[in-house]
Amino acid sequence: MSLLVSESGSARRVADTMVANAEQVTASTGQQSEATQRMASAVQQLTASIQQIAQNAEEASERVRRGGQSADAGGR
Repeated sequence: MSLLVSESGSARRVADTMVANAEQVTASTGQQSEATQRMASAVQQLTASIQQIAQNAEEASERVRRGGQSADAGGR
């Protein structure tokens, strides 16, 4: 009978440890999910900034091209 009680206690400790580990995994998964969402948001902001820079560069290039054409036309 005491062996059964001892084994029962061991099984209970193992089960408690498994529950604690599962809770820790759940918490870690939640933290990882939050970090992933923050990273995705940062990438979206970076993408928007890069698109704005590309648009500004394209506009500047167009102005330079038009300025060059005006200079060419004025020199003729």
